[in-house]
Amino acid sequence: MISITGDPTKKFKQAMNDITRKQMPFAASVALNRTAWDIKERGLDPAMDEEIDNPTPFTKKAVRVKKSTKKRLVAFVYLYPLQAKYLGFIIRGGTRRPQKQAILFPVKQKTNKYGNMPRRAVEKLLENPKVFSGIPHGRTTPGLYKRLGKKGRKQLRLMVSYQKRATYNKQFHFYKVAERTASKFFKKNMLEAKREANRSAK
Repeated sequence: MISITGDPTKKFKQAMNDITRKQMPFAASVALNRTAWDIKERGLDPAMDEEIDNPTPFTKKAVRVKKSTKKRLVAFVYLYPLQAKYLGFIIRGGTRRPQKQAILFPVKQKTNKYGNMPRRAVEKLLENPKVFSGIPHGRTTPGLYKRLGKKGRKQLRLMVSYQKRATYNKQFHFYKVAERTASKFFKKNMLEAKREANRSAK
């Protein structure tokens, strides 16, 4: 999450010394909210398409805006919690270690156009009597295996592997893009809000 407040708002108020005190909070709120939406729509949403490999529609809905008000001159740009659980790893980098379940990696398993296994893929695999879950004798990788051939017990194909952790590199530059977009558009939004406040005061 990033918030837009502090010094930019202070400079904004100083630049509006010709506007009544009553109008200043409204104009400041307008500028903050427009900048927050610029960060989302002109910065983070396009960056998500550029920096994340084929993001899903659900992922692309992650960026949200909480608008400021005249009484609370802070606008927030943040990730919705459900998407933030996994996007945080490609923003900061690091290793994900699930506590109660393994991470599933498709090996010989079809994926959708986003690189993910279809919903209920594991359940459907296990409906096949030739597929089982575990670590076969002589293997070290746990996962879903399929028996092949007429004497299939010795011929096995790893379909889905179970991993204890997944390591991620920094990929989605959330903060850098947000700060760059705010710097680009805040002054413009500030001046427009000032002009609008001046017109409404006449």
